Amino acid sequence: GSGGGHAATGTGNSGGGGGAISFLVAGDFRLEGNGSISASGGKGQLDSDSSGAGGSGGAIRIQAANIYNSGRILAQGGDSFGLGGVGGGGRIALVTAGALVEGDLNASSGRSLYAAASVHRSADLVGHWKFDENASVSVATDSSGNNLHATIVGSPQRLPGVRDGAFYFDGNDDRAFVPYDSKLALNAYTVSLWVYPERNNEGWTGIFGRGNAGAGNTRNYAVFLGNSSHVDSPFIHHRFTEGSNWSDGPPNHSLTGWNQWYHVVCSNGGIGSVARTFVNGTFFEGNLIREKPILEDLVINTSSPLNFGVDPDSVTSDNLFFLGRMDDVRLYDVPLGIEDVKIIHLGETSLDGMRTTGTDGSILRVTVPTLPALPDISLTYGQEILSADLGEHPGITYSVSGLPPGLSNRKTFTPPDLPGLLSWYASDRNGSFAFHADRAYDRNDTVATSDLILGLAFEEGNGSVALDSTGNGNHAKVLSSTQWTTGKSGGGISFDGDNDGVYFPKLSYMNQPSEFTLSLWFNRATDKVGMSTNNGV
Repeated sequence: GSGGGHAATGTGNSGGGGGAISFLVAGDFRLEGNGSISASGGKGQLDSDSSGAGGSGGAIRIQAANIYNSGRILAQGGDSFGLGGVGGGGRIALVTAGALVEGDLNASSGRSLYAAASVHRSADLVGHWKFDENASVSVATDSSGNNLHATIVGSPQRLPGVRDGAFYFDGNDDRAFVPYDSKLALNAYTVSLWVYPERNNEGWTGIFGRGNAGAGNTRNYAVFLGNSSHVDSPFIHHRFTEGSNWSDGPPNHSLTGWNQWYHVVCSNGGIGSVARTFVNGTFFEGNLIREKPILEDLVINTSSPLNFGVDPDSVTSDNLFFLGRMDDVRLYDVPLGIEDVKIIHLGETSLDGMRTTGTDGSILRVTVPTLPALPDISLTYGQEILSADLGEHPGITYSVSGLPPGLSNRKTFTPPDLPGLLSWYASDRNGSFAFHADRAYDRNDTVATSDLILGLAFEEGNGSVALDSTGNGNHAKVLSSTQWTTGKSGGGISFDGDNDGVYFPKLSYMNQPSEFTLSLWFNRATDKVGMSTNNGV
């Protein structure tokens, strides 16, 4: 089949297509119970960034005198293990003029094997501070199970957050910190948090991280808010110590303004990998990427506390206080990829709508049909057909010969399809036409009634108005000397050839119609002198 895609960045490895297999067998084709034939698509594979899509199912065709399948014949789409698309199902065709035992056939689409969790990749968490505690406690609990509980300093208000509650840091003395623990010494990491920043009176404020601005300066997963005092241009400043550069990091990622929630993620895979800054699920800002290759070892701080809402570089945590709300803070010991960040940003438990569903393939069975036994039916021109049943079978059509003029078996038809009424009347010229039992106007058929725009039945018997029986309101005026009389069926009207007539206002449809049919019954009494025509008309 087709080759699977190989990821460079931003996607996983996609599964290959299933390819095609064909068997053309002069005798019997037999697949035993322990056998299988597969042209299924490959499964999508995860890489560090994203999951690949499943490959499409292939095609299997088996043609033989008889087909006996006791095994499995598969042309399934490939599965996906994340948010990548699943493969669509393939095609299976079984062609035989003899016996067919189809057995186990499967051309279904692949499956999405992504399983939502309340906390994404919880096994990789170093710390998880939800900030849902009420104001009566002085400790922010670490729910990762690593017991890295944070001490709350000051009096952060408890306000609504993105996920339940949030801490509101006042920008003066509110903060939280975790004393140094060896679990915080990370060679690779991801910081994930939600912030609702407000404009402060300082150029820089601290959000999260560790560092030491004194002798032997180092920074570990330090996250700052730059332009904290600017009217509308704050940005996320992600820093770490790489080799001899104590303050390295990817380009700053701008925020669109104040007083709104942002999901901020800072990741770093260590030497040979990249560092990124994501805002609201993406590390792209316009056509620029907020990413930096890591070419040297990260320098790990082994003494500084972990700070929240204050300068990450300050061991004593006493400056650059953050103003605004903070919620759902996480620290991982792995660099999360694009898909991981997207899952956290959108909400781990609300991703069911993002699971892709593929289209099932098709299974075709081609066999010789058993012809039905046809009754001996004789159709006589001019005699009504009261009951005739030819039976039916998929794929069989019937043809009738000897039809009267105006009707044909070359194509199916309904009365509105006929080119006017003449062909219909021609087929009943022998007088065997059966009148419709309940007709609303003088027509001896039910052809194209829905297409009528005017119908004058002349059933009134007297008066100066001939009513339009179609319901369209196109009533006609009858000149006073015109006589009411009997007609072909029911009433009619008689003209003297001199000054009698019927007229009606101009009909918009008849102004310049693209097509029309006019039908009427008439009986010419005599030829007008000097104006003889064919057929005595």
